[in-house]
Amino acid sequence: MKLCFWIATIASYGGVQRVTSVVANALAKHHEVTIVTMDPKEKINNIPYYLNSDIQIIAMPGALFNRPLWYRIFTHINRKTGLLNHSLTADLLKWATIPKDTKKNLLDFFQAIQPDVLVGVAFTPSLWLTLMADQLDAKTCIWQHNSFDAYFHTPHQYLWHQQALYRANVHSIDSYVVLNQTTKQKVDQAFDLNSIVIHNPKSFQTITKSNMKNTTFLVAGRLEAVKGIDTLIRAFSIFACQNKDWNCLIVGDGNQKENLIQQVKNAHLEDRISFHPFTDHIQSYFEKASVFLLPSRWEGMPLVVLEALEFGCPVIAFAIEAMKDLIEDGKEGLIVSPIQDEKAFAKAMLEISQDEKLRWQFHQNAIQKAQKFDIDVICAKWEELFATLTTKK
Repeated sequence: MKLCFWIATIASYGGVQRVTSVVANALAKHHEVTIVTMDPKEKINNIPYYLNSDIQIIAMPGALFNRPLWYRIFTHINRKTGLLNHSLTADLLKWATIPKDTKKNLLDFFQAIQPDVLVGVAFTPSLWLTLMADQLDAKTCIWQHNSFDAYFHTPHQYLWHQQALYRANVHSIDSYVVLNQTTKQKVDQAFDLNSIVIHNPKSFQTITKSNMKNTTFLVAGRLEAVKGIDTLIRAFSIFACQNKDWNCLIVGDGNQKENLIQQVKNAHLEDRISFHPFTDHIQSYFEKASVFLLPSRWEGMPLVVLEALEFGCPVIAFAIEAMKDLIEDGKEGLIVSPIQDEKAFAKAMLEISQDEKLRWQFHQNAIQKAQKFDIDVICAKWEELFATLTTKK
Protein backbone atom coordinates (compact mmCIF):
# COMPACT_ATOMS: atom_id res chain seq x y z
CA MET A 1 0.00 0.00 0.00
CA LYS A 2 1.23 3.51 -0.81
CA LEU A 3 0.74 5.86 2.14
CA CYS A 4 1.36 9.59 2.09
CA PHE A 5 1.53 11.89 5.13
CA TRP A 6 1.09 15.60 4.33
CA ILE A 7 2.57 17.77 7.09
CA ALA A 8 3.28 21.50 7.32
CA THR A 9 6.80 20.92 8.61
CA ILE A 10 8.83 17.80 9.36
CA ALA A 11 12.07 19.75 9.80
CA SER A 12 11.37 21.24 13.22
CA TYR A 13 11.25 20.09 16.84
CA GLY A 14 7.79 19.23 18.14
CA GLY A 15 5.42 16.48 19.16
CA VAL A 16 3.62 16.40 15.80
CA GLN A 17 6.90 15.91 13.96
CA ARG A 18 8.12 13.27 16.39
CA VAL A 19 4.98 11.15 16.43
CA THR A 20 4.63 11.38 12.65
CA SER A 21 8.19 10.07 12.36
CA VAL A 22 7.54 7.22 14.80
CA VAL A 23 4.33 6.10 13.05
CA ALA A 24 5.83 6.50 9.56
CA ASN A 25 8.85 4.40 10.52
CA ALA A 26 6.64 1.60 11.82
CA LEU A 27 4.39 1.62 8.76
CA ALA A 28 7.36 1.70 6.39
CA LYS A 29 8.18 -1.88 7.39
CA HIS A 30 5.21 -3.09 5.37
CA HIS A 31 4.19 -0.20 3.11
CA GLU A 32 5.59 2.40 0.74
CA VAL A 33 5.57 5.59 2.82
CA THR A 34 5.99 9.15 1.60
CA ILE A 35 6.10 12.30 3.72
CA VAL A 36 5.15 15.49 1.90
CA THR A 37 6.24 18.63 3.71
CA MET A 38 5.68 22.32 3.13
CA ASP A 39 9.26 22.97 4.33
CA PRO A 40 11.70 24.55 1.84
CA LYS A 41 13.71 21.86 0.08
CA GLU A 42 16.96 22.86 1.78
CA LYS A 43 15.46 22.24 5.24
CA ILE A 44 14.67 18.57 4.72
CA ASN A 45 18.36 17.75 5.00
CA ASN A 46 18.16 18.67 8.69
CA ILE A 47 15.20 16.69 9.98
CA PRO A 48 15.57 16.39 13.78
CA TYR A 49 13.90 13.00 14.24
CA TYR A 50 15.11 9.74 12.73
CA LEU A 51 13.30 8.56 9.60
CA ASN A 52 13.74 5.16 7.95
CA SER A 53 15.82 5.47 4.78
CA ASP A 54 12.99 3.76 2.84
CA ILE A 55 10.69 6.72 3.51
CA GLN A 56 10.55 9.20 0.64
CA ILE A 57 10.51 12.84 1.76
CA ILE A 58 9.17 15.37 -0.74
CA ALA A 59 9.34 19.12 -0.23
CA MET A 60 6.47 20.85 -1.98
CA PRO A 61 7.73 23.32 -4.61
CA GLY A 62 7.42 26.88 -3.35
CA ALA A 63 5.56 27.81 -6.50
CA LEU A 64 2.56 25.91 -5.17
CA PHE A 65 2.08 28.64 -2.58
CA ASN A 66 2.54 31.78 -4.65
CA ARG A 67 -0.65 33.43 -3.45
CA PRO A 68 -1.99 36.68 -4.88
CA LEU A 69 -2.01 39.89 -2.87
CA TRP A 70 -5.77 39.75 -2.29
CA TYR A 71 -5.37 36.29 -0.73
CA ARG A 72 -2.66 37.43 1.68
CA ILE A 73 -4.77 40.42 2.73
CA PHE A 74 -7.83 38.19 3.21
CA THR A 75 -5.85 35.69 5.28
CA HIS A 76 -4.40 38.41 7.50
CA ILE A 77 -7.78 40.04 8.17
CA ASN A 78 -9.51 36.75 8.75
CA ARG A 79 -6.83 35.46 11.10
CA LYS A 80 -7.18 38.60 13.20
CA THR A 81 -10.96 38.99 13.20
CA GLY A 82 -12.72 36.04 11.57
CA LEU A 83 -15.23 38.51 10.12
CA LEU A 84 -15.02 37.17 6.58
CA ASN A 85 -15.83 33.66 7.77
CA HIS A 86 -19.20 34.91 8.98
CA SER A 87 -20.01 37.16 6.02
CA LEU A 88 -19.19 34.94 3.02
CA THR A 89 -21.24 32.02 1.76
CA ALA A 90 -19.74 28.54 2.12
CA ASP A 91 -18.79 28.38 -1.58
CA LEU A 92 -17.19 31.83 -1.58
CA LEU A 93 -15.32 31.09 1.62
CA LYS A 94 -13.99 27.85 0.17
CA TRP A 95 -12.86 29.69 -2.98
CA ALA A 96 -11.24 32.44 -0.91
CA THR A 97 -9.46 30.06 1.48
CA ILE A 98 -7.60 28.15 -1.22
CA PRO A 99 -7.07 30.09 -4.48
CA LYS A 100 -8.09 28.33 -7.68
CA ASP A 101 -4.53 28.09 -9.06
CA THR A 102 -3.15 26.85 -5.75
CA LYS A 103 -5.82 24.16 -5.55
CA LYS A 104 -5.12 23.00 -9.12
CA ASN A 105 -1.38 22.85 -8.39
CA LEU A 106 -1.97 20.82 -5.24
CA LEU A 107 -4.29 18.40 -7.01
CA ASP A 108 -1.78 17.88 -9.80
CA PHE A 109 0.99 17.43 -7.25
CA PHE A 110 -0.78 14.68 -5.29
CA GLN A 111 -2.18 12.98 -8.38
CA ALA A 112 1.44 12.60 -9.56
CA ILE A 113 2.39 10.87 -6.29
CA GLN A 114 -0.64 8.56 -6.59
CA PRO A 115 -1.00 7.48 -2.96
CA ASP A 116 -3.59 4.94 -1.94
CA VAL A 117 -4.20 6.92 1.25
CA LEU A 118 -3.39 10.59 1.86
CA VAL A 119 -3.25 11.68 5.52
CA GLY A 120 -3.49 15.38 6.36
CA VAL A 121 -1.42 15.87 9.52
CA ALA A 122 -2.47 18.60 11.98
CA PHE A 123 -4.30 21.77 11.01
CA THR A 124 -3.23 23.45 7.73
CA PRO A 125 -2.95 20.27 5.61
CA SER A 126 -6.17 19.00 7.19
CA LEU A 127 -8.13 22.13 6.35
CA TRP A 128 -6.86 22.25 2.78
CA LEU A 129 -7.50 18.54 2.35
CA THR A 130 -11.19 19.03 3.19
CA LEU A 131 -11.39 21.54 0.32
CA MET A 132 -9.94 19.22 -2.34
CA ALA A 133 -10.53 15.62 -1.20
CA ASP A 134 -13.53 15.10 -3.47
CA GLN A 135 -11.27 15.65 -6.50
CA LEU A 136 -8.51 13.24 -5.44
CA ASP A 137 -8.29 9.57 -6.43
CA ALA A 138 -6.72 8.68 -3.07
CA LYS A 139 -8.62 7.81 0.08
CA THR A 140 -8.22 10.68 2.52
CA CYS A 141 -7.78 10.92 6.27
CA ILE A 142 -7.42 13.79 8.73
CA TRP A 143 -5.14 13.25 11.73
CA GLN A 144 -6.02 15.85 14.38
CA HIS A 145 -3.14 16.45 16.76
CA ASN A 146 -4.66 18.64 19.42
CA SER A 147 -7.81 19.07 21.44
CA PHE A 148 -10.99 20.39 19.82
CA ASP A 149 -10.90 23.59 21.85
CA ALA A 150 -7.24 24.22 21.06
CA TYR A 151 -7.94 23.80 17.34
CA PHE A 152 -11.08 25.87 16.99
CA HIS A 153 -11.47 28.10 20.05
CA THR A 154 -7.97 29.44 20.76
CA PRO A 155 -7.68 33.04 19.53
CA HIS A 156 -5.22 33.54 16.65
CA GLN A 157 -4.09 29.90 16.79
CA TYR A 158 -4.59 26.79 14.64
CA LEU A 159 -8.08 26.80 13.06
CA TRP A 160 -9.61 29.71 14.96
CA HIS A 161 -12.66 31.02 13.06
CA GLN A 162 -12.49 28.02 10.68
CA GLN A 163 -15.09 25.78 12.34
CA ALA A 164 -17.92 26.69 9.93
CA LEU A 165 -15.70 26.11 6.91
CA TYR A 166 -14.57 22.80 8.36
CA ARG A 167 -18.14 21.71 9.03
CA ALA A 168 -19.20 22.53 5.48
CA ASN A 169 -16.45 20.44 3.86
CA VAL A 170 -15.21 17.78 6.27
CA HIS A 171 -17.61 15.11 4.97
CA SER A 172 -15.52 14.91 1.80
CA ILE A 173 -12.89 13.14 3.95
CA ASP A 174 -13.00 9.34 4.21
CA SER A 175 -11.77 9.11 7.81
CA TYR A 176 -11.08 11.43 10.74
CA VAL A 177 -8.57 10.38 13.45
CA VAL A 178 -8.39 11.98 16.90
CA LEU A 179 -6.23 11.26 19.93
CA ASN A 180 -8.72 10.64 22.72
CA GLN A 181 -12.38 10.03 23.56
CA THR A 182 -13.07 13.57 24.77
CA THR A 183 -11.91 15.05 21.48
CA LYS A 184 -13.92 12.41 19.60
CA GLN A 185 -17.12 13.43 21.39
CA LYS A 186 -16.63 17.09 20.57
CA VAL A 187 -15.57 16.50 16.94
CA ASP A 188 -18.45 14.11 16.31
CA GLN A 189 -20.99 16.50 17.80
CA ALA A 190 -19.65 19.57 15.99
CA PHE A 191 -19.30 17.97 12.57
CA ASP A 192 -21.76 15.06 12.65
CA LEU A 193 -18.95 12.52 12.24
CA ASN A 194 -17.95 9.14 13.59
CA SER A 195 -14.27 9.83 14.18
CA ILE A 196 -11.74 7.18 15.16
CA VAL A 197 -9.55 7.29 18.28
CA ILE A 198 -5.95 6.24 17.71
CA HIS A 199 -3.60 7.15 20.53
CA ASN A 200 -0.09 8.37 19.92
CA PRO A 201 2.52 5.65 20.49
CA LYS A 202 5.56 5.78 22.73
CA SER A 203 8.66 6.77 20.79
CA PHE A 204 10.77 4.04 22.43
CA GLN A 205 10.82 1.15 24.89
CA THR A 206 13.42 0.73 27.61
CA ILE A 207 14.39 -1.77 30.28
CA THR A 208 15.89 1.03 32.37
CA LYS A 209 13.39 2.83 34.58
CA SER A 210 13.38 6.05 36.57
CA ASN A 211 15.51 6.26 39.69
CA MET A 212 12.80 6.85 42.26
CA LYS A 213 15.33 7.75 44.96
CA ASN A 214 16.29 11.16 43.58
CA THR A 215 14.55 14.28 44.84
CA THR A 216 14.18 15.61 41.32
CA PHE A 217 11.27 16.92 39.28
CA LEU A 218 11.57 16.90 35.49
CA VAL A 219 9.94 19.17 32.91
CA ALA A 220 10.61 18.64 29.19
CA GLY A 221 9.28 20.25 26.04
CA ARG A 222 9.21 23.39 23.94
CA LEU A 223 9.61 26.51 26.09
CA GLU A 224 6.58 28.33 24.74
CA ALA A 225 3.55 29.93 26.38
CA VAL A 226 1.27 26.94 25.74
CA LYS A 227 3.49 24.73 27.90
CA GLY A 228 2.75 26.68 31.09
CA ILE A 229 6.32 26.73 32.38
CA ASP A 230 5.67 30.21 33.81
CA THR A 231 2.93 28.72 35.98
CA LEU A 232 5.24 25.87 36.99
CA ILE A 233 7.91 28.32 38.19
CA ARG A 234 5.34 30.18 40.30
CA ALA A 235 4.14 26.84 41.69
CA PHE A 236 7.68 25.77 42.51
CA SER A 237 8.26 29.07 44.30
CA ILE A 238 5.30 28.25 46.58
CA PHE A 239 6.48 24.65 46.97
CA ALA A 240 10.04 25.72 47.80
CA CYS A 241 8.86 27.62 50.86
CA GLN A 242 7.83 24.30 52.42
CA ASN A 243 10.39 21.92 50.88
CA LYS A 244 14.15 22.45 50.82
CA ASP A 245 15.21 19.16 49.21
CA TRP A 246 13.65 18.81 45.77
CA ASN A 247 15.03 20.44 42.64
CA CYS A 248 13.61 20.84 39.15
CA LEU A 249 15.23 20.19 35.75
CA ILE A 250 13.70 22.00 32.75
CA VAL A 251 14.81 20.49 29.42
CA GLY A 252 14.06 22.19 26.13
CA ASP A 253 14.35 25.32 24.04
CA GLY A 254 11.89 27.87 22.71
CA ASN A 255 11.00 31.51 22.36
CA GLN A 256 10.14 31.87 26.07
CA LYS A 257 13.45 30.55 27.39
CA GLU A 258 15.09 33.87 28.27
CA ASN A 259 11.91 35.13 29.95
CA LEU A 260 11.66 31.95 31.99
CA ILE A 261 15.30 32.11 33.05
CA GLN A 262 14.70 35.68 34.20
CA GLN A 263 11.56 34.59 36.07
CA VAL A 264 13.64 32.00 37.96
CA LYS A 265 16.24 34.66 38.82
CA ASN A 266 13.56 37.06 40.04
CA ALA A 267 12.22 34.32 42.31
CA HIS A 268 15.77 33.57 43.57
CA LEU A 269 15.43 29.92 42.57
CA GLU A 270 18.61 29.53 40.49
CA ASP A 271 19.92 26.89 42.91
CA ARG A 272 16.68 24.86 42.70
CA ILE A 273 15.60 25.16 39.05
CA SER A 274 18.07 24.50 36.23
CA PHE A 275 17.65 24.79 32.44
CA HIS A 276 19.04 22.29 29.96
CA PRO A 277 18.98 22.44 26.14
CA PHE A 278 16.86 20.23 23.89
CA THR A 279 18.28 16.73 23.63
CA ASP A 280 17.67 13.61 21.57
CA HIS A 281 18.58 11.62 24.69
CA ILE A 282 15.86 12.58 27.14
CA GLN A 283 16.22 9.07 28.60
CA SER A 284 19.16 10.17 30.73
CA TYR A 285 16.99 12.82 32.40
CA PHE A 286 14.12 10.43 33.09
CA GLU A 287 16.57 8.07 34.78
CA LYS A 288 17.46 10.86 37.22
CA ALA A 289 13.90 12.06 37.86
CA SER A 290 11.35 10.78 40.36
CA VAL A 291 8.37 12.87 39.18
CA PHE A 292 7.49 14.38 35.79
CA LEU A 293 5.63 17.71 35.66
CA LEU A 294 3.32 18.78 32.83
CA PRO A 295 1.93 22.30 33.47
CA SER A 296 0.63 22.73 29.89
CA ARG A 297 -2.35 24.93 29.09
CA TRP A 298 -3.37 22.44 26.40
CA GLU A 299 -1.92 19.44 24.57
CA GLY A 300 -2.92 16.93 21.93
CA MET A 301 -1.43 13.74 23.31
CA PRO A 302 2.02 14.59 24.65
CA LEU A 303 4.66 12.00 23.79
CA VAL A 304 6.71 13.15 26.74
CA VAL A 305 4.01 11.84 29.11
CA LEU A 306 4.09 8.49 27.32
CA GLU A 307 7.85 8.50 27.85
CA ALA A 308 7.33 9.27 31.53
CA LEU A 309 5.00 6.26 31.78
CA GLU A 310 7.58 4.07 30.00
CA PHE A 311 10.18 5.04 32.61
CA GLY A 312 7.71 4.56 35.45
CA CYS A 313 7.92 8.23 36.30
CA PRO A 314 4.82 9.52 38.14
CA VAL A 315 3.17 12.54 36.51
CA ILE A 316 1.65 15.73 37.90
CA ALA A 317 -0.42 17.54 35.27
CA PHE A 318 -3.27 19.96 34.99
CA ALA A 319 -6.71 18.53 34.14
CA ILE A 320 -6.50 19.19 30.41
CA GLU A 321 -8.38 16.93 27.99
CA ALA A 322 -5.25 15.10 26.87
CA MET A 323 -4.68 13.63 30.32
CA LYS A 324 -7.94 11.68 30.49
CA ASP A 325 -6.61 8.71 28.52
CA LEU A 326 -3.09 8.94 29.96
CA ILE A 327 -3.07 9.62 33.69
CA GLU A 328 -5.71 8.59 36.18
CA ASP A 329 -5.67 10.82 39.23
CA GLY A 330 -4.27 8.90 42.18
CA LYS A 331 -3.06 5.98 40.05
CA GLU A 332 -0.16 7.00 37.78
CA GLY A 333 0.13 10.48 39.25
CA LEU A 334 -1.91 13.49 40.29
CA ILE A 335 -4.27 15.55 38.11
CA VAL A 336 -4.62 19.17 39.22
CA SER A 337 -7.65 21.43 38.89
CA PRO A 338 -8.30 24.29 38.22
CA ILE A 339 -6.04 24.52 35.17
CA GLN A 340 -3.12 26.94 35.61
CA ASP A 341 -3.72 27.25 39.37
CA GLU A 342 -0.16 27.42 40.71
CA LYS A 343 -1.28 26.96 44.33
CA ALA A 344 -3.07 23.71 43.50
CA PHE A 345 -0.09 22.52 41.46
CA ALA A 346 2.29 23.33 44.33
CA LYS A 347 0.04 21.38 46.71
CA ALA A 348 0.27 18.30 44.45
CA MET A 349 4.06 18.65 44.26
CA LEU A 350 4.23 18.81 48.04
CA GLU A 351 1.98 15.76 48.45
CA ILE A 352 3.98 13.55 46.10
CA SER A 353 7.36 14.72 47.38
CA GLN A 354 6.46 13.85 50.97
CA ASP A 355 5.16 10.33 50.32
CA GLU A 356 7.74 7.83 49.05
CA LYS A 357 5.28 4.94 49.25
CA LEU A 358 2.79 6.83 47.07
CA ARG A 359 5.48 7.58 44.49
CA TRP A 360 6.42 3.91 44.33
CA GLN A 361 2.79 2.88 43.74
CA PHE A 362 2.51 5.46 40.96
CA HIS A 363 5.78 4.17 39.51
CA GLN A 364 4.51 0.60 39.20
CA ASN A 365 1.16 1.69 37.78
CA ALA A 366 2.86 3.89 35.21
CA ILE A 367 4.98 1.03 33.87
CA GLN A 368 1.86 -1.09 33.46
CA LYS A 369 -0.08 1.73 31.72
CA ALA A 370 2.78 2.30 29.28
CA GLN A 371 2.17 -1.05 27.58
CA LYS A 372 -1.09 0.32 26.17
CA PHE A 373 0.92 2.69 23.99
CA ASP A 374 3.47 0.30 22.48
CA ILE A 375 4.08 1.11 18.81
CA ASP A 376 2.91 -2.37 17.72
CA VAL A 377 -0.43 -1.84 19.47
CA ILE A 378 -0.94 1.60 17.93
CA CYS A 379 0.34 0.61 14.49
CA ALA A 380 -2.16 -2.25 14.35
CA LYS A 381 -4.96 0.30 14.63
CA TRP A 382 -3.55 2.33 11.75
CA GLU A 383 -3.22 -0.85 9.68
CA GLU A 384 -6.84 -1.71 10.37
CA LEU A 385 -7.96 1.77 9.34
CA PHE A 386 -6.00 1.76 6.09
CA ALA A 387 -7.23 -1.72 5.18
CA THR A 388 -10.83 -0.60 5.77
CA LEU A 389 -10.38 2.56 3.68
CA THR A 390 -8.79 0.85 0.69
CA THR A 391 -11.43 -1.89 0.53
CA LYS A 392 -14.25 0.66 0.42
CA LYS A 393 -15.65 1.50 -3.01
